[in-house]
Amino acid sequence: EIIREQLGKMFKSRVLRGTRAPVRIYASQDDFLRNDRYGLWGGRGLGGYYMPSNQSITTYHGTFGFTGTTFSVLAHEGTHYYEGLVLKGGFENLPIWLIEGLAVYFGDGSKFHPDKKKIEIGLIPRDRLSHLQEKMLIKRHTPIQSLVGLSRVSGFSGSHYADAWGLIYFLVNHPSKDGQKLLQKYWAMGMERRLTVFDFVKLVERYFTSME
Repeated sequence: EIIREQLGKMFKSRVLRGTRAPVRIYASQDDFLRNDRYGLWGGRGLGGYYMPSNQSITTYHGTFGFTGTTFSVLAHEGTHYYEGLVLKGGFENLPIWLIEGLAVYFGDGSKFHPDKKKIEIGLIPRDRLSHLQEKMLIKRHTPIQSLVGLSRVSGFSGSHYADAWGLIYFLVNHPSKDGQKLLQKYWAMGMERRLTVFDFVKLVERYFTSME
């Protein structure tokens, strides 16, 4: 609910569905891998998943990667849950880099403070940062022009979560606030129709002159 509130501040959207998400948490990663069909399919590279058809979230109790936790996975998939509540045309309208980039920003980049019952949002997820830095070092990162045109079918993979997060983080934290304006305009367009690469390029040229 706290993450939904933060998302609602950044992206003004009307909630279209009243479904409450069933949350399933397996006792351990091994339990998840043995007894869940998507866990079996995804292997140890899958920390959990959101199912749009019934708004459910599934994960396991334990660590994911080097710094991921049950909480960060729930926050990641909970971001998808929020997207599912407000997207008029479903997930087909938004490009995969935006869907997953936001989930990493609000999910992997969140920290729960149990003593204050607060969630701190927008922190740097170290796993994603180190992966992106490593790819940049060997020149294997994905240029923005290519990233925003990828789909699940055309090559967006688990490795691209880091690239997508990097772009979201840059836009949200740009000192001019133009990055947030770009994201909000882009999101608003996606509430009405399917977004295209050209939509993003036009906004980039409006707020940042060029993709470079």
